[in-house]
Amino acid sequence: MKPDPRIGLGLCAWVMGDRERAVLSWERSLDLVSFTLRTRELEADEQDPESWVALLLLGLAALNNAREPSSGTVDRVESAANGVSYVQRAFKLNNKCSAAALALSTTAGLDGQLPMASKLAERAIQYADTKHHSVLANAERGRLGFVSGDVADAGPFIAAAKAEDGGVNVIAELTLGQIALKNGKSAYRCVCQSIPADDQEIYEKLSTLSSKVRSA
Repeated sequence: MKPDPRIGLGLCAWVMGDRERAVLSWERSLDLVSFTLRTRELEADEQDPESWVALLLLGLAALNNAREPSSGTVDRVESAANGVSYVQRAFKLNNKCSAAALALSTTAGLDGQLPMASKLAERAIQYADTKHHSVLANAERGRLGFVSGDVADAGPFIAAAKAEDGGVNVIAELTLGQIALKNGKSAYRCVCQSIPADDQEIYEKLSTLSSKVRSA
Protein backbone atom coordinates (compact mmCIF):
# COMPACT_ATOMS: atom_id res chain seq x y z
CA MET A 1 0.00 0.00 0.00
CA LYS A 2 1.35 3.42 -0.95
CA PRO A 3 1.88 5.53 1.00
CA ASP A 4 2.68 3.08 3.79
CA PRO A 5 0.39 3.86 6.77
CA ARG A 6 3.08 2.56 9.13
CA ILE A 7 5.10 5.70 8.46
CA GLY A 8 2.27 7.90 9.72
CA LEU A 9 1.52 5.61 12.66
CA GLY A 10 5.15 5.81 13.68
CA LEU A 11 5.14 9.60 13.50
CA CYS A 12 2.01 9.75 15.65
CA ALA A 13 3.58 7.41 18.20
CA TRP A 14 6.77 9.51 18.29
CA VAL A 15 4.87 12.74 18.89
CA MET A 16 2.91 11.03 21.69
CA GLY A 17 6.16 9.99 23.35
CA ASP A 18 6.04 6.29 22.48
CA ARG A 19 9.37 6.15 20.68
CA GLU A 20 9.73 2.39 20.89
CA ARG A 21 6.45 1.88 19.07
CA ALA A 22 7.45 4.49 16.48
CA VAL A 23 10.70 2.69 15.69
CA LEU A 24 8.89 -0.64 15.47
CA SER A 25 6.44 0.85 12.96
CA TRP A 26 9.25 2.12 10.74
CA GLU A 27 11.17 -1.14 11.03
CA ARG A 28 8.02 -3.01 10.01
CA SER A 29 7.72 -0.76 6.97
CA LEU A 30 11.25 -1.73 5.92
CA ASP A 31 10.55 -5.41 6.58
CA LEU A 32 7.64 -5.26 4.14
CA VAL A 33 9.88 -3.62 1.56
CA SER A 34 12.41 -6.43 1.94
CA PHE A 35 9.67 -9.02 1.57
CA THR A 36 8.43 -7.34 -1.60
CA LEU A 37 11.92 -7.34 -3.05
CA ARG A 38 12.35 -11.04 -2.34
CA THR A 39 9.03 -11.95 -3.93
CA ARG A 40 9.98 -9.98 -7.03
CA GLU A 41 13.36 -11.73 -7.07
CA LEU A 42 15.25 -8.45 -7.14
CA GLU A 43 18.91 -8.13 -6.29
CA ALA A 44 19.76 -7.80 -2.60
CA ASP A 45 21.18 -4.30 -3.00
CA GLU A 46 18.08 -2.94 -4.71
CA GLN A 47 15.70 -0.78 -2.72
CA ASP A 48 12.16 0.45 -3.12
CA PRO A 49 12.58 4.16 -3.95
CA GLU A 50 9.93 4.98 -1.36
CA SER A 51 11.78 3.22 1.49
CA TRP A 52 13.98 6.28 2.03
CA VAL A 53 11.33 7.75 4.33
CA ALA A 54 11.48 4.87 6.81
CA LEU A 55 15.27 4.78 6.56
CA LEU A 56 15.49 8.51 7.30
CA LEU A 57 13.15 8.32 10.28
CA LEU A 58 15.01 5.34 11.75
CA GLY A 59 18.27 7.19 11.23
CA LEU A 60 17.06 10.35 12.94
CA ALA A 61 15.64 8.30 15.81
CA ALA A 62 18.98 6.54 16.28
CA LEU A 63 20.91 9.83 16.15
CA ASN A 64 18.51 11.24 18.72
CA ASN A 65 19.17 8.24 20.99
CA ALA A 66 22.91 8.85 20.59
CA ARG A 67 22.43 12.16 22.41
CA GLU A 68 20.58 10.61 25.34
CA PRO A 69 22.63 11.37 28.49
CA SER A 70 21.20 8.39 30.37
CA SER A 71 22.63 5.92 27.83
CA GLY A 72 26.07 4.44 28.21
CA THR A 73 28.97 5.45 25.99
CA VAL A 74 28.93 2.18 24.06
CA ASP A 75 25.20 2.45 23.42
CA ARG A 76 25.51 6.07 22.24
CA VAL A 77 28.36 5.23 19.86
CA GLU A 78 26.38 2.31 18.44
CA SER A 79 23.26 4.44 18.02
CA ALA A 80 25.25 7.15 16.25
CA ALA A 81 26.81 4.63 13.85
CA ASN A 82 23.45 3.05 13.09
CA GLY A 83 21.87 6.45 12.64
CA VAL A 84 24.46 7.62 10.13
CA SER A 85 24.14 4.34 8.22
CA TYR A 86 20.36 4.65 7.95
CA VAL A 87 20.51 8.29 6.86
CA GLN A 88 23.21 7.57 4.28
CA ARG A 89 21.01 4.84 2.77
CA ALA A 90 18.07 7.24 2.70
CA PHE A 91 20.18 9.95 1.05
CA LYS A 92 21.40 7.49 -1.56
CA LEU A 93 17.79 6.81 -2.54
CA ASN A 94 16.74 10.46 -2.41
CA ASN A 95 19.63 12.92 -2.62
CA LYS A 96 17.20 15.83 -2.68
CA CYS A 97 16.06 15.17 0.89
CA SER A 98 16.95 18.27 2.89
CA ALA A 99 16.58 16.57 6.27
CA ALA A 100 18.97 13.78 5.31
CA ALA A 101 21.53 16.22 3.91
CA LEU A 102 21.36 18.33 7.07
CA ALA A 103 21.76 15.33 9.37
CA LEU A 104 24.78 14.13 7.40
CA SER A 105 26.21 17.65 7.37
CA THR A 106 26.04 17.81 11.16
CA THR A 107 27.72 14.44 11.65
CA ALA A 108 30.40 15.22 9.05
CA GLY A 109 31.12 18.52 10.80
CA LEU A 110 31.50 16.77 14.15
CA ASP A 111 33.99 14.41 12.51
CA GLY A 112 36.02 17.36 11.25
CA GLN A 113 35.08 16.87 7.59
CA LEU A 114 34.30 20.55 7.10
CA PRO A 115 34.34 20.76 3.26
CA MET A 116 31.95 17.82 2.96
CA ALA A 117 29.79 19.14 5.78
CA SER A 118 29.55 22.54 4.09
CA LYS A 119 28.52 21.01 0.75
CA LEU A 120 25.85 18.92 2.45
CA ALA A 121 24.53 21.97 4.30
CA GLU A 122 24.34 23.87 1.02
CA ARG A 123 22.43 20.99 -0.53
CA ALA A 124 20.05 21.04 2.40
CA ILE A 125 19.47 24.74 1.74
CA GLN A 126 18.97 24.14 -1.98
CA TYR A 127 16.31 21.48 -1.49
CA ALA A 128 14.72 22.73 1.72
CA ASP A 129 10.98 22.09 1.46
CA THR A 130 10.01 23.78 4.72
CA LYS A 131 10.95 27.06 6.37
CA HIS A 132 12.25 25.16 9.38
CA HIS A 133 14.67 23.12 7.28
CA SER A 134 15.87 26.26 5.50
CA VAL A 135 16.55 28.07 8.77
CA LEU A 136 18.40 25.10 10.30
CA ALA A 137 20.46 24.50 7.16
CA ASN A 138 21.47 28.17 6.82
CA ALA A 139 22.39 28.37 10.49
CA GLU A 140 24.48 25.20 10.27
CA ARG A 141 26.22 26.38 7.10
CA GLY A 142 27.04 29.68 8.80
CA ARG A 143 28.43 27.85 11.82
CA LEU A 144 30.59 25.68 9.57
CA GLY A 145 31.92 28.80 7.86
CA PHE A 146 32.99 30.19 11.21
CA VAL A 147 34.57 26.88 12.29
CA SER A 148 36.48 26.85 8.99
CA GLY A 149 37.85 30.29 9.85
CA ASP A 150 36.06 32.21 7.09
CA VAL A 151 33.93 34.91 8.71
CA ALA A 152 32.94 36.51 5.40
CA ASP A 153 31.69 33.13 4.19
CA ALA A 154 29.65 32.57 7.33
CA GLY A 155 27.92 35.98 7.26
CA PRO A 156 25.39 35.53 4.43
CA PHE A 157 24.15 32.21 5.82
CA ILE A 158 23.77 33.59 9.32
CA ALA A 159 21.88 36.57 7.91
CA ALA A 160 19.59 34.24 5.91
CA ALA A 161 18.86 32.13 8.98
CA LYS A 162 18.02 35.23 11.00
CA ALA A 163 15.86 36.70 8.25
CA GLU A 164 13.81 33.54 7.79
CA ASP A 165 13.51 32.60 11.45
CA GLY A 166 11.74 35.74 12.56
CA GLY A 167 12.81 35.07 16.14
CA VAL A 168 15.94 34.10 18.02
CA ASN A 169 17.90 31.36 16.27
CA VAL A 170 20.22 29.84 18.85
CA ILE A 171 22.85 28.52 16.41
CA ALA A 172 22.99 31.80 14.50
CA GLU A 173 23.19 33.88 17.69
CA LEU A 174 25.94 31.72 19.16
CA THR A 175 27.91 31.88 15.91
CA LEU A 176 27.63 35.66 15.84
CA GLY A 177 28.79 35.79 19.44
CA GLN A 178 31.76 33.53 18.76
CA ILE A 179 32.77 35.61 15.75
CA ALA A 180 32.70 38.83 17.75
CA LEU A 181 34.49 37.35 20.76
CA LYS A 182 37.21 35.70 18.71
CA ASN A 183 37.95 38.36 16.11
CA GLY A 184 36.62 41.59 17.54
CA LYS A 185 35.87 44.66 15.45
CA SER A 186 37.14 43.34 12.10
CA ALA A 187 34.78 40.37 12.29
CA TYR A 188 31.97 42.65 13.33
CA ARG A 189 32.42 44.69 10.14
CA CYS A 190 32.63 41.56 7.93
CA VAL A 191 29.38 40.16 9.25
CA CYS A 192 27.61 43.52 9.12
CA GLN A 193 28.32 43.77 5.39
CA SER A 194 26.21 40.66 4.80
CA ILE A 195 23.33 41.65 7.08
CA PRO A 196 20.34 43.62 5.78
CA ALA A 197 20.65 47.29 6.68
CA ASP A 198 17.22 47.34 8.31
CA ASP A 199 17.96 44.47 10.69
CA GLN A 200 18.73 46.60 13.74
CA GLU A 201 18.46 43.65 16.14
CA ILE A 202 21.52 41.90 14.74
CA TYR A 203 23.49 45.15 14.56
CA GLU A 204 22.74 45.88 18.20
CA LYS A 205 23.76 42.40 19.32
CA LEU A 206 26.99 42.51 17.32
CA SER A 207 27.78 46.01 18.54
CA THR A 208 27.33 44.99 22.17
CA LEU A 209 29.53 41.91 21.80
CA SER A 210 32.20 43.83 19.89
CA SER A 211 32.29 46.54 22.57
CA LYS A 212 32.83 43.92 25.26
CA VAL A 213 35.75 42.48 23.31
CA ARG A 214 37.43 45.86 22.85
CA SER A 215 37.06 46.71 26.52
CA ALA A 216 38.32 43.32 27.72
